[in-house]
Amino acid sequence: MFTRSENHEILFFSAEYVAGLLFPGEMFTNSGQNGLFHALKGRLASERWIRERGTYGFMEWHSNTYYEEDILALLSIVDFGEEKGYARLLARQLLDLICPIMASHSSRGIMATTHGRSYEESIIHPELEAIGHMNWLLFGWPRRLVRDMSIGCVAMAGSSYVQDPEWEKVAGSESELFTRTQMGLFPHGGMTGVDCATYRTRDYMVSGMVESKAGEHGAQVHAGQVLLGGQVPVFVTCFDNKSEMTRPSYWGGQYINPHMFAHRNVLAFNYRLGEGPGYTHAYFPFAEFDETESRDGWLFGRKDDAYVALYSQHPYLVTDHGKYKKRELFCREKNNIWLLEAGSRDQSGSFADFKEAVVSARIQSPEDGALVYDSPSLGEITLHYGQPSRIGGQRLKEDDGYPLIDNPHLYAAYGTGIVTLYLGDKKKTLNFKI
Repeated sequence: MFTRSENHEILFFSAEYVAGLLFPGEMFTNSGQNGLFHALKGRLASERWIRERGTYGFMEWHSNTYYEEDILALLSIVDFGEEKGYARLLARQLLDLICPIMASHSSRGIMATTHGRSYEESIIHPELEAIGHMNWLLFGWPRRLVRDMSIGCVAMAGSSYVQDPEWEKVAGSESELFTRTQMGLFPHGGMTGVDCATYRTRDYMVSGMVESKAGEHGAQVHAGQVLLGGQVPVFVTCFDNKSEMTRPSYWGGQYINPHMFAHRNVLAFNYRLGEGPGYTHAYFPFAEFDETESRDGWLFGRKDDAYVALYSQHPYLVTDHGKYKKRELFCREKNNIWLLEAGSRDQSGSFADFKEAVVSARIQSPEDGALVYDSPSLGEITLHYGQPSRIGGQRLKEDDGYPLIDNPHLYAAYGTGIVTLYLGDKKKTLNFKI
């Protein structure tokens, strides 16, 4: 009966609202109030919650587990709330925002992004993520489901809500798509959101936080990852124990969040753990690649026509025994930068061409906590813990951060509550200030 996480809030609010409408004259013995009281209380709380998400985004940003729970609660309001009420209108609007967010942040039906809350199993095995059924129902991806239908997906299948078909096209598009977001309102963190960048191509997707929450504990935070061919994830986490069940767990969450760089096809995890507990390690499942090679300090992997290159500022060990044999790269240094660059046959030529371009690129550590990498695709990247990242001398982002969401299909400035959707040759505005 924990009520204070983001998705739990709207699940409780919507349930109270709908239950109150269903039994308006009945006395609820736990409160001594009748159904009309609870309908009003649940509706007002639901409307406030929805307006905040439409204005500031989700604190459980891009969650491959909890977006489905949010959708489940919103569908209850859409289907069982007062027919002409603002709550139903606001719930429909937020669904109209969540659908393009999901469509923009999924690769072949896998929402392989940075996550505000996620679980180890669905990160290592992306085909098992909870949002997969919703992706399948809304967008036709993934092509095959591996678990029984989820409750949110059942609710959506029977709902009066119908998404705009334009988002199915966006989800299945093979064109390059770069999306910037600023998600959540964090009163104890300066009232700003978490900046994120997600870059999707036909062959791979790269997603990560951008210079947000560095140095904080991230119990269920997935800071970023590369996904090749909709199947093979490569990512880095920081752990302080080997449990699979704690928060953070061995692979799920961050004991200490890194200072992240994420822009288009390049991702970097910059850790400063000091003398405290914790180590960093990278997930690199050798057996799931078609081809791998270690060369000149870089580790390369190819899956179909997608490529990834991984570099560690300090030496690492490849785990050669146990459950994560040939899947884990373990670094004993407390302070380390892990760097990933993705490519493809379309963008980089052959796998041999990609490897040659990367190993030939200048990379150096001029001082403690810094790294300069002359990326074959982006140019000179400068990384320094606690300082703005730069590309070609220009800052990666401004002080006020990214918009709520920005890509060719939708735009909203953070904090305005006004979202513009571009639906083919049509335009639609969502207003969360009503």
